[in-house]
Amino acid sequence: NMEKIATICMMRDVVRALSELEQQLSQHYSITLNEAMILCCIGNDKISAGTICEHTGLLAPHASKILRGLENKHYLRRSFGHDDKRHIYFALTRQGSDVLDELKQHPCLVDYDSLPEAEKEYSRSSAVALFESIGKAGFKISKK
Repeated sequence: NMEKIATICMMRDVVRALSELEQQLSQHYSITLNEAMILCCIGNDKISAGTICEHTGLLAPHASKILRGLENKHYLRRSFGHDDKRHIYFALTRQGSDVLDELKQHPCLVDYDSLPEAEKEYSRSSAVALFESIGKAGFKISKK
């Protein structure tokens, strides 16, 4: 079916773009896309590992491995809950904040609000078309 082939081609283009972004992040900042997502997720906040998983879609074991790697790079610091020591929270270190600030300047990562309206509309319509095409081709996207 041509619709399924077109959908797969669109998904391939998305995967290629993400792969290219990951290569650039690795080359310029020595960071993976998942690490960048976690730094962005935390930002200036102090948040729990569970919240990081919810916001990034990462499974707990994978998030834990990435968090440990970010701690080893000295981008994160871990703290325990005040009332319940079983709760673990993460915040960016100065180094982590500096890396996040640099990431925000990457030419591939443009603040959506700063885009011209025509580009915003193109991005919205492209995203909608991709998801509609996926559904029409018989694929289903669901959260695990």
